[in-house]
Amino acid sequence: MKGSPISVYCASVRGQSHIKSGKPCQDRCCYEVFECGNANAAVIAVADGLGSASHSDIGADIAVHAAVAEIKRYLTTDFEDGLTLAEITPDETVLTDAISAAADAIEKYAEDAANGVRKKDLACTLALLYYFKGKTAAAQVGDGAIVGCFSDGRTGVVVKPVDSEYINEVTPITAPDWRSRMNVAAGITAPEGLVSAAVFTDGCIGAVTVKKDGDIEAFEGFFAPLFRYFESYAGAEAGKGVDVESGVGVEVGDGVVGGNGVGVGVAENADIAQLLSSEKMCSVSDDDKTLAVICFGDDARRYLRIKSETEPDNSE
Repeated sequence: MKGSPISVYCASVRGQSHIKSGKPCQDRCCYEVFECGNANAAVIAVADGLGSASHSDIGADIAVHAAVAEIKRYLTTDFEDGLTLAEITPDETVLTDAISAAADAIEKYAEDAANGVRKKDLACTLALLYYFKGKTAAAQVGDGAIVGCFSDGRTGVVVKPVDSEYINEVTPITAPDWRSRMNVAAGITAPEGLVSAAVFTDGCIGAVTVKKDGDIEAFEGFFAPLFRYFESYAGAEAGKGVDVESGVGVEVGDGVVGGNGVGVGVAENADIAQLLSSEKMCSVSDDDKTLAVICFGDDARRYLRIKSETEPDNSE
């Protein structure tokens, strides 16, 4: 959108195992950046189709678009006193409803399919992140993760993969118990808020996180330069966007965003695609890989300033 300081960059690459077997890439990513009244908002959805599900690439595609649409509905539905529906609803409810909408859309596709596709054939994981007025909320069902760069410069895991009893076990959003297997990070606000975040699928986990005391941590050597690069890139690209009045989608960096609901989608970022296809990344995992980076830029810093200005001065 015109003047939006929020930028999104992402790419999906097919894993070596799928290249050898002739299977399509089963990862999907969808995002949208848009205006809500006088504020900017952004939504990202990343899905990883299960390798054991015959049509999981279709399920993943359905899931990301349905989830983004549901969160946008919450963010753009006006309520009394100038608030949006999202502002009077707990973050966890918004995220749960978005995943539920994705699961319902998959189930409807299976019911309407004429070729015998079943819901379990469309199984996928789903990671979500949305940002509005300096606040970020995120959720994960499955084995992907979300890492953030915080306002104090540190990086850390925002949402980790869902724990499983068995190494190769993963809970998809098509499972009946997905609600009890969801990890959520709600209400991340200034001054602890994020200025950048990365959402990625399981194919990236081994290369971008490290294990410590049985838990995963963000690999600083990967994420610190990644966030610096794209924050710098976003700054150079500031001013490009969508003319909201015309509703015509144009490129922001290498991503397509929506104006008035038009132009939702993803254009592959060449830098991320090259990174995901590198020998080092492929040596860690032969699975499909998706990485989406969002930079909140001046928008996040504006809310950080508002927060600091409204806090009482206890220095005396």
